[in-house]
Amino acid sequence: METTLKLNNSLIEPILKLGNHATIMDAIQKALEFYLQYLQQQAILAEFGQVDYFDDYDYETQRAMP
Repeated sequence: METTLKLNNSLIEPILKLGNHATIMDAIQKALEFYLQYLQQQAILAEFGQVDYFDDYDYETQRAMP
């Protein structure tokens, strides 16, 4: 997908240097990958506390089984 972006040079220049990216496109691609990973982590974290466990579940007994 092609698109035109207006980017803040004060943000792009340090990213290119610190990230050792050859092009702005490389930097944007990596940023999108990190953003996607962040969103996926947030979705997983949102599930914490949502799982109901059985009161009689004994994980120690389960681990002892061969």
